[in-house]
Amino acid sequence: EEGVEPPKVYELPIVIKADVDGALEAVVSSIMALPQHEVTIKVVSAGIGPVADSDLDSAVAAGAVIYAFNLKNPSGAVLKQAREQKIEIVPHDIIYNLINEVTKAAVSLLPNVLTTITISEANVQQIFELTVKRGVATKVAGCRVTLGTFVAGSEAQVVRAGDVIHTGKVESLRHNKDTVKEISIGVECGITLEDFTEFKGGDIIRSIRVDSKPRTSL
Repeated sequence: EEGVEPPKVYELPIVIKADVDGALEAVVSSIMALPQHEVTIKVVSAGIGPVADSDLDSAVAAGAVIYAFNLKNPSGAVLKQAREQKIEIVPHDIIYNLINEVTKAAVSLLPNVLTTITISEANVQQIFELTVKRGVATKVAGCRVTLGTFVAGSEAQVVRAGDVIHTGKVESLRHNKDTVKEISIGVECGITLEDFTEFKGGDIIRSIRVDSKPRTSL
């Protein structure tokens, strides 16, 4: 669709070393079988034998982690160079564990999952104007709270015919001409929102909290 940006695809560059050809093929094919619609796993180098200087060069150039399968520890000189160049070498002798490590590294690149939690709701029954500071008039949504407790300053959405048309802060809450900090369920009140005045009768104002959690899978 024109004007819609495609989802971002992240990239995880890796170097793979293994003891024999068969093991190397099994590791590479298992990694390539992982879901890659959000993270592309790029094998920048793959070979048999101990981790060597050339593998470190490949890792540095690509910003890659080296995964070593069923291999002895690299030489002291290679380990020293890896530490100096801040290259991570991840050894494993069980293919399942190695694939899990690669999966975790790929998942760590993804943004957190955002979940919107509804805290309270109010139905807009009428709209009226209120004169605020310096004689400026603003529109106030005359509402009845139907769920939870509204709190001034909280994040809120305006929902019209099932669609969210605005998200912003609750600017003020009014009850019997007084400005209050919160309004409980069943109480009629006036609600103003920051940067939004186009209320209509039948709108729902929803107080929300957005929870952020790390991704756990590809």
